[in-house]
Amino acid sequence: MTDIDRIIIGIAVFVAGYFVYLFFKKRNTEDEDEDGDEEEYPFRLSKLSGKDHFARPVNNLEDSLNLKYAEAMTHYEEGKFEETIVKLTGCILENRFSEFYYYRGISHFALKKYQEAINDWETAIILFPEYEYELSANIIEARGLGSKE
Repeated sequence: MTDIDRIIIGIAVFVAGYFVYLFFKKRNTEDEDEDGDEEEYPFRLSKLSGKDHFARPVNNLEDSLNLKYAEAMTHYEEGKFEETIVKLTGCILENRFSEFYYYRGISHFALKKYQEAINDWETAIILFPEYEYELSANIIEARGLGSKE
């Protein structure tokens, strides 16, 4: 084996190791929520509960919009999905944050309004592409359930 062969093998091993490192690093960051607890991805919305989803907190909202969003989240946590949709629609009219579409989509899904949920999640992906991994599974599930009806 020549020195060039050893160099090529060394580079190949290094590159392979680096990709393995990146794979596990990405997987670990996706599998932990803000508290460090592991969550199963993709989320199964058919088992909808207040902790079966992922969202980043909204920052830098005006006070009035922040109040509306807090009211919407209160309704959401209480399982009042119709009220949540109304409040979040009001928030969306003021400012288009992906979180508004995200939670409105979950509320539509809970009410079995699958096409509306899909529309909201697709908009959330456009506004915040990092949601794509989580929401793609949700969209697939909603399409599957919507086609059964």
